[in-house]
Order: sequence, then structure tokens, then C-alpha cells
Amino acid sequence: MYQVVRESAEPLPFAEIMQRVNELFPITTKNPKSTIRNAISQSRLVINIGDGRYGWKYRLINGSLIRLPLSEADLNQRQIIYSDELWDALWPAFFRKSKAQ
Repeated sequence: MYQVVRESAEPLPFAEIMQRVNELFPITTKNPKSTIRNAISQSRLVINIGDGRYGWKYRLINGSLIRLPLSEADLNQRQIIYSDELWDALWPAFFRKSKAQ
């Protein structure tokens, strides 16, 4: 599933992911749809874009702009605290759950 989504230039609907995965490596579990859905839900690098399609996070955030507001205290302390959201945007694989992703 990771390979299929990662290699696609555009986000894919779930049915297309299932079809491409089965072409590469037939899924022989009791419930193949559930197997793929579980893999998607556990991945931090495969993102549901909200219309039933899933994309590779690195490709989806490519070209994004990120703004980190700094307070006067931040400047005085010469320290920037990165929130989890900022870490996730700058280094998407930082929080990944396993090496397989």
C-alpha cells in the first residue's frame, strides 16, 4: 500500500489503491479491504485529503508555506520551540510509527 501511494503522482481513491496493491501483491487476508484500511489509518505518511482519496504526505506538502509566529520573549531568549505540528510539517517521517512507512 505504501509503495502504491508513494509512487502515484496524484492522490488515489481507495478502490484504486486496492486494485494496484492486488496487481503488485495479491492480498490473501480474510478481509483485504480491512487490511488496506488499517494500514492507511496507521500511517502518518498516507493522508486522507478529504474527498475519499489518499496521497503521500511528502508530495502533498510540497510547495506549502509554513508560518511560525515569534513573540518578543522568543527573540529575547534566542530560542524557538517547535510544536508537534511544525515538526510534522518540516519532517513528516519524524513521528512515523514504524520503519515500514
